[in-house]
Amino acid sequence: MTQSSKSLSLRAVLVGLGATGTAALAAHFSAYGFALFTILPTLMGFFAALPVARAPESTWRRCLAWSLLPLPVAALLGVAIRIEGLICILMAIPIAVPLALLGGWFAWLARERTPSPLSTACVIALLPAGILLGPQGPGHQVFRVTTSIVVNAPAAIVWKRVIAFPALGEPENLLFRAGVAYPLATELDGPGGVGAARRCLLSTGTMTETVTAWEPRRLLRFDVNSTPAAMRELTPWPNFDPPHLHGFYESRQGEFQLTALPGNRTRVDGTSWYQHGLEPAQYWRLWSDYVVHQVHHRVLEHVKRLAEQDVRETERVMVVSR
Repeated sequence: MTQSSKSLSLRAVLVGLGATGTAALAAHFSAYGFALFTILPTLMGFFAALPVARAPESTWRRCLAWSLLPLPVAALLGVAIRIEGLICILMAIPIAVPLALLGGWFAWLARERTPSPLSTACVIALLPAGILLGPQGPGHQVFRVTTSIVVNAPAAIVWKRVIAFPALGEPENLLFRAGVAYPLATELDGPGGVGAARRCLLSTGTMTETVTAWEPRRLLRFDVNSTPAAMRELTPWPNFDPPHLHGFYESRQGEFQLTALPGNRTRVDGTSWYQHGLEPAQYWRLWSDYVVHQVHHRVLEHVKRLAEQDVRETERVMVVSR
């Protein structure tokens, strides 16, 4: 490696180190907002690529390649000093990489315009303030996710499996296996009805619920009173519990709607309403919507198996009794 390459590599490492310090500050104050996930990776790419862009033999491709170097540095340091886990780092990659490349492209465009030390210092100094004081989440916006399945069983049988169901098997979804919270079983106190207590047992804790609509064979709706941690982070450190696992994803309400179909079939629509506190909201919603859909699929497939098994057992009993 040439002296020039060593110098550029050191600069990229220093940029990654500075970004990690900024992320640690954000984690300390639970400031997982717009600036952290958009402005920071853009500036990382810009400052890492700027000296590359000014080199006489440089090309825009080389400039963009160097703009990505601080990202793995910051990711490894984030895990090493216990401010982030691997799952969230992997989730951030699809937004961080394009923004770092954008920063590298800005550096290429600015290769003949040298920013003054004062302006550079101001940007670096103001970034933490922007992260702490800037937009911190989508406020009170509630997101809705609906997943549907058709069950080869009448609504009366499906209803019994919707209101509560026994333990599910081990998950196959990679995110669940990596640590994202998934349902294990549900419990219902007493015979049910409006006001009844219901519990969804998750891999990270218990979600407590209160039934708000109870229409047998048709509709079950419940408010969520408490939401456990959204995941167990994948990390080499024991008892790792970063701030973003608490309060940044909150389930608000759930619903199962049953619709009778011809041929003794039933369509089940599972719906969840939730809030999250991360920006940019629409990007993180892609992940949270995906996870909620996977939770729905896991539950609905279980309900389908149980209800269809109930139908087969009922038919077997009828045949034997004849």
